[in-house]
Amino acid sequence: MPMRKIFLAFLFLLPVIGFGQYSFFMDIPKVDGESNVNVDTRTSFTKKPKAKNTRIYSFAFSSSKAIYIGGTGIKKDFKAADFQPIEIELPIDKSITEWHERIFKGSTLPTLDLFMDKNSPTQTEIVHIKLFNINVKQLSYVLTAQIPEYLLTLNYDKIIYAVSKINTSGVIVGVNQTCFDIKNGTPCTDTL
Repeated sequence: MPMRKIFLAFLFLLPVIGFGQYSFFMDIPKVDGESNVNVDTRTSFTKKPKAKNTRIYSFAFSSSKAIYIGGTGIKKDFKAADFQPIEIELPIDKSITEWHERIFKGSTLPTLDLFMDKNSPTQTEIVHIKLFNINVKQLSYVLTAQIPEYLLTLNYDKIIYAVSKINTSGVIVGVNQTCFDIKNGTPCTDTL
C-alpha cells in the first residue's frame, strides 16, 4: 500500500518570520484575553475581532492539499480527511482556564477565530481562520527557553479560511475565502 504524503499547508511561526513584524492572536467568544488589539486602526476585509484577545505564539495545521493557490483564488476540492487538528502555542494567560474547563468537561466551543496580522503604522490582517464546534484533543504544558507555555490541539467540524490580497504598496485590496464542512465532507458558503 503506498504511503500518503502529508503536505504541510500552514505553519505560522513568529521566530521564523521575524520578531515584531507579525502578531498572532485568538478571539474566544465571551472570554477577554490579556492582549489588546487596536480595532479602530486595524485594516481588514473580514469581521474585526473584539478589543481584548488572547495573544498566541503561533498556530499550525496540516493538510494533504495546499489551500491557497496564489492569485487565482483558493482551492475548493477538499475532502474531510484532508484536514488535521490545529495546534496553537500560547502563553499562560487567564484564558487558559477556559481550555482546562473544556478538556475536563469534554464540552465544545461554538466558534474560535485565529488571526495573523502584519504590524506596521496600520495593523493589517494577513490571515483569518474561523473554526466551528471545537473540542480540545490535547492540552500540553511545555517549557521553551525558560518561558512556560501551552500547546493546544483542537479538533473542529467546520473551517472558514481567509487570506488577504495585498498590493505591492502593502495595502490590503481584498480577500480570498473558502469554507469547508468537515463533519459533512462538503464545501460551504459561509464567509467572514
